[in-house]
Order: sequence, then structure tokens, then C-alpha cells
Amino acid sequence: METLDEPADRGGSAAYSATEQNASRREGRTPETAGPGFRLTSVRIRNFRCIKELTLDLGETTVLIGENNSGKTAVLKAIELCLDRLRGPSSRVFEEYDYHLVDEAASAEKANPIEIELRLGETAPDTLPVELREELADVLVLREDGRRETTLQVTSAYDADRTEFITEGVFLDDAENPMKPAAAVHMAALRRTAPVHFLSALRDAGKHFASRGPFWREFLAAKDLSQADREDFEKELGELNQRLIEAHPPLSEVRDHLKRAQEVIVFGAGDPVTVDALPARASMLLSQARVNMASRQGAKIPLDRQGEGAQSLAVLLLFDAYLRRRLGEGGDAVVPITILEEPEAHLHPAAVRLLLDAVQRFPGQKILSTHSGDLLCGLDPESVRRLVYRDSAVRTYRAELGSLDEKNRQTFQRKIRRGRGDLLFARCWLVYEGETEAVLFSGVAEALGIDLDRHGIAHMQCSDINLASLIRIANQFGIPWYLVYDGDKGRNKYERAAMENLEGAAEEDRYLCPYPNIEEFLKENGFDDLYNKKDFNKVTTATRATKRMLEEPATVPEALKRILEKTVSLAAA
Repeated sequence: METLDEPADRGGSAAYSATEQNASRREGRTPETAGPGFRLTSVRIRNFRCIKELTLDLGETTVLIGENNSGKTAVLKAIELCLDRLRGPSSRVFEEYDYHLVDEAASAEKANPIEIELRLGETAPDTLPVELREELADVLVLREDGRRETTLQVTSAYDADRTEFITEGVFLDDAENPMKPAAAVHMAALRRTAPVHFLSALRDAGKHFASRGPFWREFLAAKDLSQADREDFEKELGELNQRLIEAHPPLSEVRDHLKRAQEVIVFGAGDPVTVDALPARASMLLSQARVNMASRQGAKIPLDRQGEGAQSLAVLLLFDAYLRRRLGEGGDAVVPITILEEPEAHLHPAAVRLLLDAVQRFPGQKILSTHSGDLLCGLDPESVRRLVYRDSAVRTYRAELGSLDEKNRQTFQRKIRRGRGDLLFARCWLVYEGETEAVLFSGVAEALGIDLDRHGIAHMQCSDINLASLIRIANQFGIPWYLVYDGDKGRNKYERAAMENLEGAAEEDRYLCPYPNIEEFLKENGFDDLYNKKDFNKVTTATRATKRMLEEPATVPEALKRILEKTVSLAAA
């Protein structure tokens, strides 16, 4: 369903929809166990980067798909910037190119104000701890179902009088009126109960596993050593260091020469010069810890010398460990929000589905973007939000499988979600009846120099799937479709399914019956000699006809040419 220009629901509806409840039950969860604190339930964005206006509802797991520059990263960054970087009234949150620039002459100073609204709410009544309830009391709204919610609005614009960009945060009431400025104490409380972590697609193990890396350093703190263990380790380090210096004369010589400095400078008591070949403190030794992974031959190779796929996966697993450690320290009040850009980056397709299982086990809420059909195969399709840049605006679409009966829902899950996850990335679907057309349209496109992939056209046969269900899913995800079918006994069924699901589109832009029978059509258009062969077979003969069209593009029948041209025009709309 299209949500462009639709404001987020401000009523008392439950944050956990029926479809989300069903998905949770399938995964062994209930809304009550999805998270005891706040969860981000919706985001509304105006005039931020490529987005003029967009509203998104968010579940426990939300996956954004869409072409490059369709707004996926903009959504992720909007959430991160507002919840993590906004610290108080004078926070510097946005940069020049975060403002929505309408043309090449536009500038941030003249741009319309950025406006981002984030709604956070309890997943069930009284799940927010009492102390946080008290800290946020003056910015919380109590809903009819007993849940507490808050809506944070962040705005930013250039102030000509002050000659600077001004960013302000405010909490809104039920009527979307300002209720309280976003004070530092409010933002600190939100960050404690819903900390935001952003992992970009460029996951460099050398950066993340450095001693000061944001996650790795959590595991290097000497505070986890007992005082007795620390003293024992440091005593042993001192003894080992002394043995090493004595066993390595060059270092002893340097030490003795440097001692001559005391002839000029007065030093304190004790040895004037010492050399530490090893760290003298346990904390220093821990900071040098590094991770190795075995090569196929068994050699220990440092993680930052591994392939990009191994590094990316290691960073994700490190992050999972970090989250669980922090949750253990923060108690039940902490429900992290993980924003993850392209978790499949650098991974082999066979590893992507295994990775998804690991990501879904991350505690808290997950908001992902992906370009992987393999990853979509393992997801509940109702968690997917498809972003499309169309008519100079970013629009969002999502599926509602509740519109399908159980049989057709299962067919969709088996044939589309698990079998053809890539279909949801297409700009247009070309749908036809059988294998003959599958061979034919691929060859005709090549003969005409039409690159179906470049145009974003996915083609599929519908003889083994309920066509009405297929079309409804395409409509819900905002994907134009074009149906081509024979005028045989199945015509009425296909035509009815198409007519009942036009949703405002013109009939000529959605379906066509160009011939009574594809074989008879090819016979009448110069390929009759191929159908008179003794070894006649539908698919084999279609392959031979395609080969002739590739060798002689002028032999492509006009009707087939028009079908592909129509599909290209729909994809470009």
C-alpha cells in the first residue's frame, strides 16, 4: 500500500499489529516478550536528503529494499542521527548535504526545514521500568490500551538572522503540538533504554577489532580481572620482561647507554632507565589482543588479513556478542535498536541465509537494508518495506498477506519468497503462461538489444501459481506488471484475474491476448518450417525460433516486439 503523504496514525491503535503478532508467534515470541522497554514504531521524514516526505511503520524486524538512491540509507541515517546524535537543544546533528536540495542551484541555506518524527512506544503496558518512566514522565502519552508512547520531532533549518543552522528537538502530544523541548535528560534516558547502533555495509575488521574499536574495546577492559589476578599477571610480566632483556644484548646495550643521561639530568629514585619489551600492565597486554582465523592449511591468519566476507561476518558476530554483554550490564530496561546496512555485503550467496539467522537472533529491534534476494527468501515478507523513487518523490510499499487466503499465501511463500526473492527488486514483472514464452521472450529481448536486467524487468510464468495472488503482491509492493496470455480455454481465468486487480491502471497497460496460441502465432509469422520437423517439441522449437531471431533480428514478429517495448515503458514509469 502506498503511504506517500499519509501522516503516521496518531490514534490509540496498538503498536503491535495483528500481522506482527502472527509473525512473532511463528518465531516463538509474543508482543510481551519482544522487548520490555521502548521500541521504535514509526518514522516520518520531510526534506531529508533525497526524501521530500515519507512515512514508515516499523516492526521488531524491518527490512528496506529498493534501488540505489531510493532513500534506504537516508531512512537509516535519519533514525541514527536523531536518536544518537541529538543530545540537547544546541546539538549539531545535520550536515550540508542532509538538507533536501531540489535542483542543481539549491543550497542548504535556502532548503525547506528538515523535519523528522520518531515515535517510540511500549510493546505492552507497564514494560518501561519505573525509573525511566519517571525520567520521561513529562514527555510520555498514555494510550487507551495502557501503553506509554512518546513522539520526538527534530527540525533543522538555516536561520538568516543568526547566520547559522539551528536544530531543535521537541516532544509532541496527541494533537502533534509541542509538549516539551527535548532536554539532555530526556535524550539520555532514551539512549539508555533504546541505544542505537549503526553498522554500515563497509565493515572493516581492522577498524572494528582495533583496541579502540567501538565494540572490541568492551572485551579488553582490565576491570574484569580480579585485583589478585592482575597483580599476579603483572608480576609475571615483569619477570618475563627482565629475562627477555637479558637474553637480548642489543636492548641491554641501549638501556646502559641511555643511563648516561643521568649525568646531565637528575632523575628520581630507582633505575633511571628501563626497557619494556613486553607490556608492563595487564591492561596494556589486553589492548594488544587480536583475533586470528585458520586458513585452509591451518595457518593462523590475523582477521584483518582475511577476505572481506570473513571480516564482515566477524564484525557482525562481534557486535552480537557486544550487544549481549551490554544487555547483561543494563538489565531488562535496555532494548537496543540495530541499524544494519547490507548485512550480506561481501558474502557468498550460500552464506547469506545462514547469516540472516544470526542477525535475527540479535537482541532488540532490527532495521536493515538489503539488495539480496537470497536474504529476502528467509524473511517474513510483511517485514519488507519497498522504497521507490517515482514522480520526484520517494514512496514506500509493503505486503499484506492477510489479503490472500491460506492456500494462496502458502503458494506465495513457496514460489516467490523462497524461490524468487529477487522478484521484489524488479521495476516491472512480465508475466506469461508457460515455458515456450520463457524461452521466447528472453531470446527476443536479446535479438532486439533490450537488456532486461538493466531495465529492471523480471519475467516469469504463471501456469503453476495463482495469478490473482501474484498480481496482488505486485500491486502491494508497487511493482507494475504486464500479463501476456493465449486465447485458449484458460483465457477467461487469466483475464478475470487481471481485470479484478487493475487498481486504477488502464487495461492496455496491464494485459494482452495477442494470439490464440503461441505455436500457431509463430507458424503464421515465418517459422512454420520449424514446426513441420519430425522432432517437434514446443520448447525445442521455440529455442530454434529464438536462434533464428538472434541471427536475423528482422524476423522478430511485431507483436512480440511491442510486448517488450510496453514492458520497458512500464519499468521506466
